[in-house]
Amino acid sequence: EDRMENKAHSKFQKGTILLIHGSAPFNQDGRVPDARAGRYSKTEFYKTLAQELEKDGWNVVRYNKPGVYQDRIDFDIYKTTDLAILGKQLNELWSTLPTDKPRLVFAWSEGSLHAALLPLNEVDGVILLGGISSNIRDVIFWQSREEGSNIENQLKDLEGMPRTEMLGLDRPAGRLIDELRLPNNWTRFRQSPNLPILILHGESDSEVPVSQAFNWEKEIGPNQITTVLKTNANHMFGFGEADGSEAIAAEIQLWWGNIQNNRNLRAR
Repeated sequence: EDRMENKAHSKFQKGTILLIHGSAPFNQDGRVPDARAGRYSKTEFYKTLAQELEKDGWNVVRYNKPGVYQDRIDFDIYKTTDLAILGKQLNELWSTLPTDKPRLVFAWSEGSLHAALLPLNEVDGVILLGGISSNIRDVIFWQSREEGSNIENQLKDLEGMPRTEMLGLDRPAGRLIDELRLPNNWTRFRQSPNLPILILHGESDSEVPVSQAFNWEKEIGPNQITTVLKTNANHMFGFGEADGSEAIAAEIQLWWGNIQNNRNLRAR
């Protein structure tokens, strides 16, 4: 029955999906080319997700973050990637997407903050996986529940750091400073009340709490938000160290088909 429904949805108009990365120095395949990244140095999450989406008729746009290549990272370049640099890159990519068919955005993790830098009034739909609905501070404190006061002091110390100082492998200090100054993420998405949003979240996500998924619907409303939680799934909507590309593509197909169907019914 599900296969029949997905087959019907495959007839709906498709377009282009822009895949936005999370915080780490990912290349276009969704891999961090540095052994220190652990499982993210081995996965090719965005490559496999693109393949699944392309099977369903979507055109997919992927990219390397500045300073990131297939097999290495140039940290002299990457350390400059603050919010302005990433926002410029995303908007330049966005301007190349064909406008005669739907244009969707898929953002993973901290990329949900970066997705809001796009002209949301031009976006036909947004998919957020393990996304942040409030702000990065909430996620940092959740990740370090045992070290609350120490984390607060470290965040205060950020203001005195060089903006290009790397905080671990993932991000330069300047980007985190920029993100800490952002308003709650849902406030920006709520300014586009006709924008359909699909929230995907693994219930065993150890990097962004599942409470962030519930907060989207609470703050924006069920008419705009569709939430799908996956039992025991990780930050990539998969299990163990695997990604959930196939399941994600299926959820996007179902969600987009329902949106198109509802619009056709209203037009009659």
